[in-house]
Amino acid sequence: MVFPLPNDFLLEADDVSYVRDDMIIFEDVKLSLSEGEIVHITGPNGCGKTTLIKILTTIITPTRGAVYYKGRSASDVRYQYLSDLLYIGHKTGIKSSLNAEENLLWMAAADGIEDNRIVLDALSMMGFDSGLCHRPCGQLSAGQLQRVALSRLVFTEKHIWFLDEPMAALDSVSIKAVNQCIASHLERNGAVLITSHQPIDFHPVRKFELTNWCL
Repeated sequence: MVFPLPNDFLLEADDVSYVRDDMIIFEDVKLSLSEGEIVHITGPNGCGKTTLIKILTTIITPTRGAVYYKGRSASDVRYQYLSDLLYIGHKTGIKSSLNAEENLLWMAAADGIEDNRIVLDALSMMGFDSGLCHRPCGQLSAGQLQRVALSRLVFTEKHIWFLDEPMAALDSVSIKAVNQCIASHLERNGAVLITSHQPIDFHPVRKFELTNWCL
């Protein structure tokens, strides 16, 4: 699917601040994301990158400020907004009792996909052979679990991707596959917001240094 280009920002954070336990994590953050664009949020551990992503995805509420989706308050159009985004973070939501194919089929249902061939092709792109696909996920390594979750990038039609440290624990083959998915998504006018301690140099990328908004 090629997403139509809008006149305004797809996503915008306006003067977003967050306070935790009387400590200001960041203050008056201004951030925008347009279609066909990738923004790389940078900063040291503990500066609030994951917190900002959770605010942008409406998982948590900012202390002050607002998030806008296509010019409207994300909280006012939350259902429409959430149906348009994909968030892959540190908690993958993978069920340990199911195997990789079963887990990905369950995730694919959110994209209206029930064809296990699409799921198996996605897992194959992430380096899973038939034996590994049918092993209970409780027996997989952290990197393998991450690859299961990231396999969804191969077929999802969600418009905005929020990827929180997606390259962590991945080998070079899997990193290349993720980069290919990102490149394809951007070519279709999709948008990506990513955090990563690894350099994102495979694509034209706009860096957003969060420490500029930290006290």
